Amino acid sequence: MHQVQENDQALLQNHSTVTSAATTHSNTPQVPPNVLFVGSFDAGTRQGEDESAAFVIRHISGDIIAAKATRYTACSDPYVLEALALRDCLVHCTQAQLQNIHIQGDAKVILDKCRAGDTCDSKIGILLQEIVLLLQVLSSVSLQFVGRLNNRVAHSVAKHALGLSPRQIARFDYVAWLRSR
Repeated sequence: MHQVQENDQALLQNHSTVTSAATTHSNTPQVPPNVLFVGSFDAGTRQGEDESAAFVIRHISGDIIAAKATRYTACSDPYVLEALALRDCLVHCTQAQLQNIHIQGDAKVILDKCRAGDTCDSKIGILLQEIVLLLQVLSSVSLQFVGRLNNRVAHSVAKHALGLSPRQIARFDYVAWLRSR
């Protein structure tokens, strides 16, 4: 078992998942060989209030190297928020020049569309185009659907962001926060 998976299990006591590529059932997400970094993304919402999109990136050893959340005020659609979270994760990977990346999330429809290069979508078509371009730039990246229980670290970052003011969120150190938990 990879260190990232062990850390997730110890941190959040995850239980089971369903992966997407071949829709196999597994107790832990399947990380392909030669992966150096594992990213996860998720969205957080509170009814009638702000929404957030977040990602966490770890080295395969389990060390958290990046975590970020962004708050939105006029975007109440979880589908759009999940796409924003994936895009933000890929933008960070591109800017940091990371290679051999495995991205996991619980937004199956979005991940399937990205894998297929399908950018035809009335709600998130432009975001899908950006995501597909970022995937081409990164080249050595894989995508995997994981169940909600295995996406709780990114989910906890997204939910935590909902309790912060815009000024706090701009300065908040999610890496230190996650390491302290």
